[in-house]
Amino acid sequence: MAKPPSTVLDALTGGISQATIELRGAGVAPRVISREQLLARAGAIASQLAAWGVERGDRVMTLLATSEELVATIIATWALGAVSVCASPARPARHVDVYRGRVQRLLATARPKVVVGGERVRDLVRDDLSSIPSLQWHAESDLPPIGFGDPWPSISPPAPNDPAHVQFTSGTTGYSRAVVLRHDQIVENVLASAERSRLDARDRMTSWLPLFHDMGFVGGLAVPLLTGMALCL
Repeated sequence: MAKPPSTVLDALTGGISQATIELRGAGVAPRVISREQLLARAGAIASQLAAWGVERGDRVMTLLATSEELVATIIATWALGAVSVCASPARPARHVDVYRGRVQRLLATARPKVVVGGERVRDLVRDDLSSIPSLQWHAESDLPPIGFGDPWPSISPPAPNDPAHVQFTSGTTGYSRAVVLRHDQIVENVLASAERSRLDARDRMTSWLPLFHDMGFVGGLAVPLLTGMALCL
């Protein structure tokens, strides 16, 4: 039996996983992204993150809708040995102060070096950004296309016991709390779930959960990427 990958990144770069991602959305023509295309885009974004000063152990926060850019940025973050943080990009028409307070607390807790998110959200919390001196805020349009920078793979892949992702709780009964997930914890959880559910590369998954949701991130993204299942988002 082949040795299981130690990280989701290992599964993708080592060819263990041949996962494809089909993106669907309102008003958007469906399209399929191959493993090779995903890694090429992630490699370009990793080069850009490195140019922005992201190093091993730094946190990269995304406030993006489900998209190629979001998935590729998560993988690019891992390629640098950095830690991904996903947050809701939705700015509500009502209760703006509640949303502003939530984003402020997420930033204060995660203390990311780079945030990739919309200008409308940035403008909401502009006065608070100075409290994190090293923070850089970049728009989704700043993420480079395939072909930018050094070819994949990037230079500092994570170790299994390195932190991979900061998951925030829902905050239903109080303020959201940060939970740090290691790479090996994600892999062990995914492999156990896949074995219990009898999932493998012959299967197909569809998920409508956002990637800032714990089930959306682990069950709806990490499971297909690690097992090689086709994924529709």
